[in-house]
Amino acid sequence: MISNFLKWSSSGLPWVWVSAASVATSLLMVVGLIALLAFRGMGHFWPAEVVQANYAAVSDTSEVLLTEVIGELVDTETVSAQQVAATGVRVDEGADVVQRQLLKLGNRDITGTDFVWLISDFLTDVVYPTDVVTLERTEWGNFYGYLIGLSENNQANRNSMAAGSDQLWIEFNTRLANVQAVKSQINEIETRQLADINNRMQVLLRQQRSLSASGIAEESELAQISTMRNV
Repeated sequence: MISNFLKWSSSGLPWVWVSAASVATSLLMVVGLIALLAFRGMGHFWPAEVVQANYAAVSDTSEVLLTEVIGELVDTETVSAQQVAATGVRVDEGADVVQRQLLKLGNRDITGTDFVWLISDFLTDVVYPTDVVTLERTEWGNFYGYLIGLSENNQANRNSMAAGSDQLWIEFNTRLANVQAVKSQINEIETRQLADINNRMQVLLRQQRSLSASGIAEESELAQISTMRNV
């Protein structure tokens, strides 16, 4: 039996199996990593539920800070009560740990911040409204709120359309399509037309420098190139 084992070992088959197992393990790890990245990535871009609640925190001066918050719950963690108390928020004296939640507020032009940590025990009247609006804006972060009317050039234009009505949404989508069309035109001008103009300007500049360096260029040629650059 020992001789058979030695014969099998010397044949190189064990190393073949080891190599095959290593390759299979590497493939499983790669597939697992891709699956993890896909799961976390899709979770990041997948629309999340928007929560609306009242947040009542008590400061060291016994002042109740009542705020209405709206946004996406991003994370939940448990921290020491001492750490929370150090931020100026009063917690129960007998509590060792406090659970808090990370809320994505968006509306940075109003709130001044994108994210905020909130103590779970201080959140009341928590609801998940179905008519809340989430918009991805080009600046100031996401918008969370309600569609109550439309304005253009800072001029309100409700046109007697009820807040959240189908008519108001149709008007909103029409204006949004117009905005996207204008943005596409701006992008076309910035990425193609202006790039072409810059390239032509560089060519004319090189020609002008080459003629000036040669010392044989006539003033009319240099003037013509200068005029073309200034057009």
